[in-house]
Amino acid sequence: MFIATMSAPVLKLIKDVQSDSDAMGQVAAMLAPVMSLDILAQYGKAAELAARNAFTGVSSARMPDEFLPRVSKLGRELAEVRGMANDEQSKITNAAEFVRLIKANNPSLWAKPPAGR
Repeated sequence: MFIATMSAPVLKLIKDVQSDSDAMGQVAAMLAPVMSLDILAQYGKAAELAARNAFTGVSSARMPDEFLPRVSKLGRELAEVRGMANDEQSKITNAAEFVRLIKANNPSLWAKPPAGR
């Protein structure tokens, strides 16, 4: 489930340096704010969907008066999280440049084995 909450660019950057644990740790530290917002947005989206579906098809259950305002508030909070995630895009760009430099300066770490092995 954890992997499914991460965006593809973030996963790719970590995967690109997984051969070097120090580099992977540094990239993960650089992307920690981005990853936390990804996770928060995914779990928030799931919570909002579950809340909106809680009373669907249940005619005998009474919806509390404060239910819809709270679900709406959750939607507004999720919009804020998405805005914060957009603000963090520069961290992805910086990490991508860092990965590029690591790979350019340490070619032996990233050498691919010859085909046919």
